[in-house]
Amino acid sequence: IENINVSITVESQKEGYVQLFYSLDKTISDNCFSEDNKQESHVESNDVTYMKFVISPENNMLRIDFPAVADNAFVIKNITFDDGHKSIEFSPDMMAESLLLLNQVDCEYIIFNNEIHSTGDDSFVVFNIEKIKSQFENKVIRTRNIIIAVAALIGGTAAIILLYRNRTDFYNYTKDIVQNRKLLGNLAKNDLKSRFAGSYLGIVWSFIQPIVTVFVYWFVFQIGLRNSSVVTVNGDIPFVLWFVAGLVPWFFYSEAWNTATNVLVEYSYLVKKVVFKIDILPLVKMLSGLIIHVFFVAFVLLLYLLYGKFPGISAVQVVYYSLCMFVLVLGQSYLTCACLLFFRDLSQIINIWMQMGVWLTPIMWNIETIELPQFILPIFRLNPMFYVVQGYRDALINNIWFWERTEDTIYFWIFTIIVFILGRTVFRKLKPHFADVL
Repeated sequence: IENINVSITVESQKEGYVQLFYSLDKTISDNCFSEDNKQESHVESNDVTYMKFVISPENNMLRIDFPAVADNAFVIKNITFDDGHKSIEFSPDMMAESLLLLNQVDCEYIIFNNEIHSTGDDSFVVFNIEKIKSQFENKVIRTRNIIIAVAALIGGTAAIILLYRNRTDFYNYTKDIVQNRKLLGNLAKNDLKSRFAGSYLGIVWSFIQPIVTVFVYWFVFQIGLRNSSVVTVNGDIPFVLWFVAGLVPWFFYSEAWNTATNVLVEYSYLVKKVVFKIDILPLVKMLSGLIIHVFFVAFVLLLYLLYGKFPGISAVQVVYYSLCMFVLVLGQSYLTCACLLFFRDLSQIINIWMQMGVWLTPIMWNIETIELPQFILPIFRLNPMFYVVQGYRDALINNIWFWERTEDTIYFWIFTIIVFILGRTVFRKLKPHFADVL
């Protein structure tokens, strides 16, 4: 749910400030209410004041403080909650049921008249508003579930239809991969070696550059900005462990997509050969990138071991999320490598997306704790790499299985299947013209 508006009507005999404290805690403690979580509104003497406060849906307790002036000087007539779609008035029964603590307040008025009367110089009342929030959340959940079900039905139906219509292409494509598997493996190994041909360290540079990048980000965020740990569902975890779990899949995604987009230009001498199966060329870049990715997954596991945070059995999901990313990038690569020959600016557009995407994907910031408007969060989840990055952290840190994120899993595979079919279709339609353009 979005932010909740708390409306209060106050009758005052004297001038002062009505204060509203709010807390994420569910029980009262010495430090549950602080000056950082306080709002206040001024009331005039001998007046009726209508005031509104705004709280986030994460808050569980409210404390209303009367001005510190003479007895019986203030009366709160009603308290209303609304989220912009639905309004709930705090009834006497709800007040009595949610009441956690009161001081110098007349109880009889709360129970029978739905009013709060001050009786001293330090009058305040504390309420638990979890039940109020649940009424908003139930409505939002029902609406959200309906929307998700309809979207999943439409998207799933479209994916199934596309799969059926392209079944012959998938059969031939799979057959070509199986028949040319040795050639594919040799090309992938040669591609990896040729990237740094002539350099003294050779293929070692493929590993040095990402490790240096991890070190730089670690130094900036953990040492410079002092993000020593990150709060997760399983407690605090060192920032570097949380960070590499999101950055390592992004390394593969950006490297594989960039190189696979340019594969037809790089291997133009093979594209011009009539007998060569050029459909396997994007796979060459994918497999060479996968070799480096496997090394970095091992590096991450070693890092977790050194910190004494070695993940449990859920870590096997790294294989599943790597497969998710592989299929996603492969589909995107067929689309972009085919279009690049006719629109050379596409590679620059992809580079710009990579620069933006590393920030739009929650790799360096925690989407679970950062304060963002509620409507923005679903937009971030539309990015398919959100699912993969979150999945790596679920596997290595949160111990959450992919089927527990049903909505995200359904959306990711519908999106990926559609992108893959679109990429294959565009590639197949433009393939007869590749040699002419090159």
